[in-house]
Amino acid sequence: MTTLSGYTMTYDFWATRFTQINLHELSIHLTIDQITSGFLSRPDPTVRLEHNRAIKPSHAEKFAQYLLRGAEDTTGKWSVIVPALSLFTNPLGVEFEPDIKYPAGEIEFGVFKLEKNQPVEIWDGQHRTLGAYIAVDRKNKQISDLAHQLTKAKADGDDEKAATLDEAIKKAKDERRRLGQIVIPVSIALETDKEKIAELFADVADNAKGINATALARLDQRNVFNRVASAIYDGEGGWTLLVDRIDDDNDYTSTNNPYWTTYRDVASVAQTAWMGYGARWTPQQENAKFAAQEVDILDNAREFYEVLSEAFDDVEDVLSGDIEPKELRGGGSRTSLLSSSTTIKALASAFHDLKFGKAWVPAPGRRAPVRLDGLPKTLSRDEIVAGFKSLPSMASGSKKVLDAFWLNVHDVFAAPYVAPTARAGNVRELSIAITDHIRPITVKP
Repeated sequence: MTTLSGYTMTYDFWATRFTQINLHELSIHLTIDQITSGFLSRPDPTVRLEHNRAIKPSHAEKFAQYLLRGAEDTTGKWSVIVPALSLFTNPLGVEFEPDIKYPAGEIEFGVFKLEKNQPVEIWDGQHRTLGAYIAVDRKNKQISDLAHQLTKAKADGDDEKAATLDEAIKKAKDERRRLGQIVIPVSIALETDKEKIAELFADVADNAKGINATALARLDQRNVFNRVASAIYDGEGGWTLLVDRIDDDNDYTSTNNPYWTTYRDVASVAQTAWMGYGARWTPQQENAKFAAQEVDILDNAREFYEVLSEAFDDVEDVLSGDIEPKELRGGGSRTSLLSSSTTIKALASAFHDLKFGKAWVPAPGRRAPVRLDGLPKTLSRDEIVAGFKSLPSMASGSKKVLDAFWLNVHDVFAAPYVAPTARAGNVRELSIAITDHIRPITVKP
């Protein structure tokens, strides 16, 4: 017989209770549905809590996408793991009944009861909580929209469309179920002093070491371009051009770094050389297309690095070990733009456009990417090498040394004129200049 839910005055959970250095805590597990059904209030990005930092909506959005990706996945490839939420509440609204049948030293196991009129607040996990709300709202809206379309299709007598929508609703409801069942560990501090809570948050934020983009690329092998970077790093198949030339720990190569590039940049270059500048990789593309193209993507990335080595003596000398990478960086004996990851990505973008017949053409107030048709649109490998060789000198290190061609690329170079400035769009600006120099084509947008 089904048990009716009814109304209760408390939330009741199995829990563990313990003391963490002068702080009494309870540990439970909640589903996404429980969290977003009243247990926790929806965080407001427009309100910064006195005991926490401001919410960045983009971070919450990314977490929502992460949850939805896992809920919608049918391949078994995209799991979901969520770090614990850290909450706090007034101990006067809490009751804990330990079960003496399960002794565990300093940890007690039992039933935790929390009065529903007792606020529970977040001290670490605002973005995860808001992301959960966003994911639930989005999936609920999808189901609602599909139901509206189904009603209309039935009213119009469109049986075929109605059947398709009925299947889409079943699929969306199953995804909504999977989303709601995702479990998140939760730790609740029995504390009311928000100054103390703020100090706890500061401790966690200060001592936690985030993962950098290079470590993420190395560890997350679900992304095809990360797998390509791994194959290049390992010298898979005997292709060793970049072996021992890639930093697999840091995002950037400092002046005396013994490596020429980073794992993160190799993955980025592989993506740019295959997709072009600004194109985005998504898990859906991975499943639908890129996984089947992995061999071609790897071959394309390797070809790009070979073209660089053939076209530029500085790159060849670094990769062959004749000179150390630091010689290309600021103050080195052969200071060059080719020490810059921005320059290499711009060359990868140009390589893609030249090889696959794409160009950035004039458009109102901007340059727009298009595929060229009916023109000498694609260049062979040898032609791309020759085109790169024809570029003005890459020597850098001062305004006097840097060729006027590069200085004239809009707002890309500034003192000390060693490398492009770290400004959004510099890869695009440099890529357009390089491609225009090698393949000057005027095309109406």
